Amino acid sequence: MKSKKLAIIIIVLLVVVFVFSLFLNKENIGKRKELLENAQIEIIVNGDIYLLNKEIIEEIGTVEFNAILDTSTGSASEHRYQGIELSEILNYFGGIKEDASAIIAHGADGYSVAYSREEVFTEHKIYIAYMEDGEFLGGIDEGGRGPFEIIVLNDQFSNRRCKWLIRIGVV
Repeated sequence: MKSKKLAIIIIVLLVVVFVFSLFLNKENIGKRKELLENAQIEIIVNGDIYLLNKEIIEEIGTVEFNAILDTSTGSASEHRYQGIELSEILNYFGGIKEDASAIIAHGADGYSVAYSREEVFTEHKIYIAYMEDGEFLGGIDEGGRGPFEIIVLNDQFSNRRCKWLIRIGVV
């Protein structure tokens, strides 16, 4: 009987914690959705927050590059992408301080990837892409990986990519 009461108490507590966490995360979920719908990336550099979109990327200057896409559901295949180097974006928004050690990319699905400062500022290494093989990446609703995705060129298994990119922060 005691174990039954204890189990019920634990279940009730878990439900309360779950509901409370949903309440606390409600604003964050809304912000993620808004960034995706508006095809924007929040860039946090040196304590300042900027919004990046396709128009700004095109203003800075895009490049085309080839990369291998290897997902768990298909074979590895090479694709042609259009986008911009991550380092170019960070420099556009004022560069990063000397004590910055990592750049963290966040996807709308909660996935995050950390890249070292050295890795980001190695030429032709990490890109923000918005087109693949001449077509826009497409959003979550269309079954795509965009509107933006970070691609690491030497990432053999595509596990350091960040699809549905909504935020980049420098720490």
